Amino acid sequence: MFAARDIFAEHGYLATSVEEIVARARVSRTAFYRFFESKEDCLVAVYRDGVDRALVDFKAVGTSDMNAVEKVMTAAATIIRFFGQDPALARVMLIEVVGASPASEAARHQARLEFAKIVEDAMTATGLWEHRPKRERELVAVATMAAMVETVSHLVQSGRITEWESLVDPMGRYALRALTPEA
Repeated sequence: MFAARDIFAEHGYLATSVEEIVARARVSRTAFYRFFESKEDCLVAVYRDGVDRALVDFKAVGTSDMNAVEKVMTAAATIIRFFGQDPALARVMLIEVVGASPASEAARHQARLEFAKIVEDAMTATGLWEHRPKRERELVAVATMAAMVETVSHLVQSGRITEWESLVDPMGRYALRALTPEA
């Protein structure tokens, strides 16, 4: 999948061919089609692999013994660092997969729900949200994750992903404000 990730990142999903992927991976078309039904299926697999890897660290923060402020700041740093340290995967996950196909959009929707659920559970665990409606918690969790991802996406799209560390503190503070309900 690394070959596909790199080709998608370099040339874009639409401009990438299966021939380019198999050439970079040094496998046959037959081998490619043993693992993937199509180029679209390969893109979704690359995306889903990235999501699964990001979820491991993100879940660890959510279930840690840190206080609420530490969790929010660490979670923000974790997700930004994940993308910043792998610019090719960041491009695929944040740019190339967007709108590529109905299957890629379904995978993005599922991932958004998985990350937002972790945020929502952490919000609920603080006790700060106990008197707020569940729907409000869900929306705030989704919006907070979207803000983080869109900010990193902006750096990727503008060719400035190497500046990812500059996002950690301000986005952590943003998330902290977003996730701290007003009285």
